[in-house]
Amino acid sequence: MPAAKKTSPGDVIVLYTDGIIDARNTKSEMFSLNRLLSAVERYAALGESEKIRESIIGDIKSFTGDTDPFDDMTLVVLSVI
Repeated sequence: MPAAKKTSPGDVIVLYTDGIIDARNTKSEMFSLNRLLSAVERYAALGESEKIRESIIGDIKSFTGDTDPFDDMTLVVLSVI
């Protein structure tokens, strides 16, 4: 078993269900893990987990537009202080 990694102040931990990365836009393109990772990197400097989460959700809503979700979505963001 690999050694557990320790967190440091400023680290961001993101937990999500597949509904986040499988969210689709009007062209049936998926939001994808790459888009989620890019959003986390872009917003991590905000520091507060709620601001990071709200910003990522905003990106998902902008991406999906008027497309109805077909799966549940859960997004939990933790900021290490």
